[in-house]
Amino acid sequence: MDRKTLWIETLTRDHKHRDIYFADADSGEAHRVLQISDDQFIDDNYDVSVGSGTIVLTNWTDGHNHLYLYSYDQAHPGAYTAKLERQLTKGDFEVGACSTWIAPGRRSTLNRTRGTRRSSSCGR
Repeated sequence: MDRKTLWIETLTRDHKHRDIYFADADSGEAHRVLQISDDQFIDDNYDVSVGSGTIVLTNWTDGHNHLYLYSYDQAHPGAYTAKLERQLTKGDFEVGACSTWIAPGRRSTLNRTRGTRRSSSCGR
């Protein structure tokens, strides 16, 4: 993000809708850039990282908690909806936390349920 833009995350009380907004710090005007819904439940134990034109977050979309990469227009953060680029992790395990995300190198450090803490290169 930049000095003029804040990101705001909301989760509805029923845990079925999670939104990310970008807000202009000067005007207070906010625009929803990402909306995630689940008919059953969105776990409130998740990670999110925003910056350098990317949003990386954990989600249960495929039945396991994995990392997903979204992109947004860095020059105009609130002008468009974020686009899902791809699922970064896959498999029969849960991502416990994404403790580091370095956008230029597309590198993350994550904790998962099988094995130990590991560094994972997620590619471009």
